[in-house]
Amino acid sequence: MAKAVFRAPSLPMPQWPIACRAVDHELLRSTMHSPQVFSTAHQPYPRGTGLRVYCSDARDLFGADIGEGYSDFIHVSDDLCARVVSARIDISTGMRCPGEDWLKIEVYTSGRQSLLFENVGQIDLSTRWCHVHLHPEGVVKGDWVEPGAAASGLIVYLRPEFIRDRIPECVDRLPLALRNFARDLRGTFLFESLPVSPTMARAVAEVISTPLLGSLRRLFLESKAIEIVSSALHELVDDGNRPSRARIRLRAHDIECLHFVHALLYKSYADPPRICDLARRVGLNQQKLKCGFKALFGVTIFEFVQDRRFEVAAEMLKNRGASVTEAALATGYEYPSNFSLAFKRRYGVTPRQVHRGLRVLRQP
Repeated sequence: MAKAVFRAPSLPMPQWPIACRAVDHELLRSTMHSPQVFSTAHQPYPRGTGLRVYCSDARDLFGADIGEGYSDFIHVSDDLCARVVSARIDISTGMRCPGEDWLKIEVYTSGRQSLLFENVGQIDLSTRWCHVHLHPEGVVKGDWVEPGAAASGLIVYLRPEFIRDRIPECVDRLPLALRNFARDLRGTFLFESLPVSPTMARAVAEVISTPLLGSLRRLFLESKAIEIVSSALHELVDDGNRPSRARIRLRAHDIECLHFVHALLYKSYADPPRICDLARRVGLNQQKLKCGFKALFGVTIFEFVQDRRFEVAAEMLKNRGASVTEAALATGYEYPSNFSLAFKRRYGVTPRQVHRGLRVLRQP
């Protein structure tokens, strides 16, 4: 598990709109008097417990159409809430998030985002990430979503009593900031980057693709949120019996080099450099390059390149009218037939069906 690297901000701190749990819960309460019909495909949760906000609904907030897709906010219990995101944003959008006494566990399997923390710095995220963060009162967060990439994610919000009451035996083995949070002591800033485990990725995909409606959907989402929490806190708990393979030591210079490799591969996905050439270019040995990349970004270099290729191919087919052959060649496949097989294994539909608008992509 590598420490997150913050840099000097290049984006301004948003002033509006405000995004926080108080606002989310106020919107939920307003649904009790809404003429909308709930537990339907349009609003899939029971009234007063969950609300789906579509990108088209945000025009008044941002003054323009921001994209397509939706964001769900769900109240599971007094100590646990969740948000599901499945959207593509077409313009850069920022929201201001004041400090609050909720712990956030955020897992994205696709997307592009930048976070700004007041008096801390900025961190840029893309493709796939997981982090646990606490920005208590006095630490404002700016949340910028970059245009173009399709975002798929599940965010879980926890109150102190969730940790204190449900996993009391683990509290003393958590990082100090989380121990203090669980004990209702004065909060301190925390940001931990974690690998996206297969359990986490599967939970995100299943929540987005489930056809369940109403109370069954809410119950299903609760189970997936708990899976995310269990996986994340397992990584954070200091277990003396855990094998030493869990952590690789990365210096600040190593992490800078790995971020450089990440940015380079993001652009050169169609014809990526060889591992040996990457290692020589950034001055790391191949083992540290491969293991460090996996620890920092949650995927291997090969997986990252494949994720990026398919992300570009899907966008070309869906939004640019590219042919299957054009998408295959642009993403490094010499033979369109091989590309088609790999694409269908990943998304469950053929690229030709996406190109013709006959089928909707499901998340892998």
